[in-house]
Amino acid sequence: MADHNPVVLRTFDPDDHAAISAIVERTFDAGELPGRTRQDVRRFLDVLPGDPAGTLVVLVGGEVVGFATPFQQQLIVHPAHRRRGHGTRLVEAALAAARANEEPKLTLAPPPAATPPPAS
Repeated sequence: MADHNPVVLRTFDPDDHAAISAIVERTFDAGELPGRTRQDVRRFLDVLPGDPAGTLVVLVGGEVVGFATPFQQQLIVHPAHRRRGHGTRLVEAALAAARANEEPKLTLAPPPAATPPPAS
């Protein structure tokens, strides 16, 4: 099912914090952040974003559905919005920003459950 709402990619705004927190909490509660504790999630959210200009969010119809924060090496798209290219948009934008800042590399880690299985 295609999204019929406008898709916007932009940098983090403080008003995004609640939506990103909800996405991270939902992802943790679904068991998609193995090896992380509730305390790890709280610490992550307490320092979000460490780099507001480097933290990217993707919105669909004005709703934050995913984010990438290279500062903390994290990329998460809400499960209801996965497999629609939002993660790819975030990676491409983060990579472009890293190149523009002459960063030698970009490291992002999507939750393991968000990555597609290897092709057989």
